[in-house]
Amino acid sequence: MGFGTMKCLLSDIALLVDGNIIGDPSILICGIASIESAKEGDITFARNASYHKKAIETKASVILSEKEMMGVRKSFLLVANPYYAFARLLTYFHP
Repeated sequence: MGFGTMKCLLSDIALLVDGNIIGDPSILICGIASIESAKEGDITFARNASYHKKAIETKASVILSEKEMMGVRKSFLLVANPYYAFARLLTYFHP
């Protein structure tokens, strides 16, 4: 389950973490959650190819990652350091 009640556009989150969007920048993000527990409106984290199966199955609207994963039909927010970006977003959505 995602945290908090803050909502913002994916395009605004991309500015916050200096990321590049693959997909729809107007997606409304309502929270951040683990890849297993994410729901629609959440952003989640997938560090590398070991997350591929979970990335396909997640209910999250956006996946934060270093690169897009082939065969995953989600919007991606690509960043140089997904761990740092995820931590930053945790403090943003759950101060």
